Amino acid sequence: MPTPGIPRPGRRLKCKKSKSRSLPKSKPLLFKADKTKVSPHAGIYKNPRWYDIAFSFRDIQKECDFLAACVKKYSGRKLSSVVEMAAGPASHSIQFGQKGITVYALDKSPDMLAYARRKAKERGSRVHFLKKDMRRFRLPQRVDLAISMMDSLTYLLTDDEILTHLKTVAANLKTGGIFVLELLHPRDFFTEKVSFGPVWKVAQNGAKVIVNWGNFTDREVDPLSQVVRMWADLVVEENGKKFHLRSVAPERMLTLSELRLLIRLSGVFKIKALLGDLNFKQKLDNSRRSSQMVAVLQKI
Repeated sequence: MPTPGIPRPGRRLKCKKSKSRSLPKSKPLLFKADKTKVSPHAGIYKNPRWYDIAFSFRDIQKECDFLAACVKKYSGRKLSSVVEMAAGPASHSIQFGQKGITVYALDKSPDMLAYARRKAKERGSRVHFLKKDMRRFRLPQRVDLAISMMDSLTYLLTDDEILTHLKTVAANLKTGGIFVLELLHPRDFFTEKVSFGPVWKVAQNGAKVIVNWGNFTDREVDPLSQVVRMWADLVVEENGKKFHLRSVAPERMLTLSELRLLIRLSGVFKIKALLGDLNFKQKLDNSRRSSQMVAVLQKI
């Protein structure tokens, strides 16, 4: 389930100021990560429809085409099965399910799973929804592709958790299977020159949602563990009423060198590509066009 809102590949969102928006502001604070015992963004995830609207700007069809192309390009197979971890509203899973692909969508949130099931049913998509922790799970069958979208890996706060996750994913992939990780560009953690927003507005089905996700000046950081408490706000206007949801999640700040090292230490994957977008043409670099850190891995 996504943490920060990563925008549509290659598109930088421009957000207009709204007089009705009143979001708390604070200075960056330091904290000890071991004292952070919270369910990530619990308040917002209990309102999955609004969350889904907030990220509805993404081009899911285009992203799924890219993901399927990764399997063809690096494993030589046509995509027939996929698992999406921390799936949230499961937009990618539902898109794949509509194409007749075998799909498993994993999440820990009962509210998100219930919402995603209804959404899949409404769209005529067959998806196997499972309440699972992405650190340890076992699927009924091995799959061609595993995906972790929208920075979900950063919910794993320690090296051991990430290594366990990598080994678990590999165990559920076919030989030569592909794992695509979509992460924030490291500059979004370490500088104020973020790749998106961090404020944007979306209107859909009579609901207007203003999002403030991960503002640089509204974070609490543990420099030793590189864990940041990422705050998020949703201001929703619907049926003449206004709602303000505010929540927090601890997230691990990952650098490229750390990601490379963890993948190597896992002993189960090799890096096939490092991209700055869900686009084969955009390599990972420090340019503004490189808005994300996308790692395409293959099971050894």
